[in-house]
Amino acid sequence: MSEREAKRRQQQSEQDSAPEERRRQRAILAAYIAEPEAAAELGVDKRTLRKWRRLGTGPPGWVKIGRCFYYRIETIEAWLRNREAKPVRKRAAGEHALIT
Repeated sequence: MSEREAKRRQQQSEQDSAPEERRRQRAILAAYIAEPEAAAELGVDKRTLRKWRRLGTGPPGWVKIGRCFYYRIETIEAWLRNREAKPVRKRAAGEHALIT
């Protein structure tokens, strides 16, 4: 095999491993969504999500990688479940609240 052929195969091998590295990285972050996607899923603007994060009122469990924030999907789901409205007991006809 010529030196040129060996160099070409090495470059091809490096190119083939790059997609594998990206796949592995996606697998690591598979349980997370980026800030823009989290905001879209919650129906709020990114700025609202940032404000919630700063005030500590939004979904917990975020992680910052570089300049990007990621939220764990199951943490957002749990946060939403905790914010669900509790059912209010309906009063029977003729029943009045006692005001003191």
